[in-house]
Amino acid sequence: RRLSEAEACERLAMGDAGVSANRVLHLARTKEGALLGCCSSTVQPPWTGSGCGHWGLMVVDVAAQGTGVGSDLVRAAEERLRAAGCREVQIEYEYTAGDPASERLMQWYETRLGFSGGGRRSLKPG
Repeated sequence: RRLSEAEACERLAMGDAGVSANRVLHLARTKEGALLGCCSSTVQPPWTGSGCGHWGLMVVDVAAQGTGVGSDLVRAAEERLRAAGCREVQIEYEYTAGDPASERLMQWYETRLGFSGGGRRSLKPG
């Protein structure tokens, strides 16, 4: 488990406030309020070029993986970045060759979401 619910709530509390917030933590919850996953989005962080946003801290509860929660979180993050004027998005992720979870995640990022080994791509139209 990469991030506990308490850690996700702590990161949410650390986020920038107001309409000009640069870093936002997107949350996915059940109808009852249990946390299913989270993903952060940042409009043009200092390590990206002009017009490039970033999303990361992608965490989805193991029981909810494969149900569309991760895709919904990515969609929310990318909609926010696109609305803020970003034309590209960058991600980073840890990869361990031979680890089944790592291999599956890399396939999802690179095949389904269209990221290459560099972790950057154009934002798809909304």
